[in-house]
Amino acid sequence: YYTNRADELLAARNADGLRLLIPKLPEEAQLLYKDKLDDLDLELAREAEEQMLQEQADRKLAAQRARERRAQLIRDAFEAVERKFENGDYERAVLECDRVIDAHRGDAEIRDRARSLKRLIPQFARSFRDAQRKVAANSTEAALRPLRKSRDLYKKIGFQGSMLDTLNEQLADASLRAGKAALARNDIASAGVYLREAEGLSPEDMRAQEALRGLEKKAEELYQRAYMERDRDPRSAAEKFRMVIDSSADGSELRDKAQAQLEELQQ
Repeated sequence: YYTNRADELLAARNADGLRLLIPKLPEEAQLLYKDKLDDLDLELAREAEEQMLQEQADRKLAAQRARERRAQLIRDAFEAVERKFENGDYERAVLECDRVIDAHRGDAEIRDRARSLKRLIPQFARSFRDAQRKVAANSTEAALRPLRKSRDLYKKIGFQGSMLDTLNEQLADASLRAGKAALARNDIASAGVYLREAEGLSPEDMRAQEALRGLEKKAEELYQRAYMERDRDPRSAAEKFRMVIDSSADGSELRDKAQAQLEELQQ
């Protein structure tokens, strides 16, 4: 009877019942059913772990879908604001923010975003218009600051239009022009800042890469001059090594050599 009952519990995958029954089995059967119980425990543990992982994945997926629905709801709420903003109608975009607040009085997140946009959009408009005037006037270096500010404000605004691409293109071009101008007047420290910014914004632009090669050549020449005069005029050499450091990329061999020479002079 007990052996038959053990088989029934095993078929029903009732590990707890089988565990209580095993001591009642004939001695020669106990070892066999203990092994079967161990196998069942392992199988049940594996299934429990798989179920736990599946439940975690289901919860994560449900949370992701909820976030996506929420994000879409917010995008829909600001659709008219974004459309007017991307068309350059900044005043009407701000007015649309008031309509969003009225339409979503019970949604604190949407209201807060609308209030934030009412503050950020006029700031962007002023900065962007200033940048465009300077770009049109070919005031390259003067345009850099308002272009950077416009880009930062656009990222804070958080729209997904083509404006960011436009700003990045203009900033890359302005940085490249400013870098070349600085290189022409031998201001290699400023040239390094501008040209690396241009390369970061447009890594495939061969003009930036070519200008950076010219910068590296000038920096190498300056390093050699500093090295030659380090004993004769250590103050002048130190200043040149600093310029090499400022103009060279982080981690470059030339920068490391100039840093080592400067530290030796300062000892």
